[in-house]
Amino acid sequence: SEQSYNPREFEAKILKNIGATYSDLKDFRNARLYLNKAEVIAREINHNELIADCLNNRGILYEQADSVAQALEMYTRALTYYRKIGNPERLALVYINLGVISKNLNKWTIAKEACDSALYYSRVIGNEFY
Repeated sequence: SEQSYNPREFEAKILKNIGATYSDLKDFRNARLYLNKAEVIAREINHNELIADCLNNRGILYEQADSVAQALEMYTRALTYYRKIGNPERLALVYINLGVISKNLNKWTIAKEACDSALYYSRVIGNEFY
């Protein structure tokens, strides 16, 4: 990271990826620890996309841990940042996550709106998988 153009940004991205890896391993304590460290740095350097990515990953983490209300909160907070950035790929992704978690909470109107938005942005980026 010291050789990077922005070492703090690079460090935060590495920490975020370590957190995501721990999440995949179902080691939620370490996942939260690394995602929190990454988010602190992202906030220090005012990197909105990285903040949003950390929030989205925390949403995934909470979803895996069956804390659906917390997952919904994280996805909603991530959406706020992704809207500021205007990145259609990230918007598609977070809307998919919001749609799934809203469906699981029986929040049908929110789920439909999120899925419609995910479909819109998926078409914008040409991603048939989404």
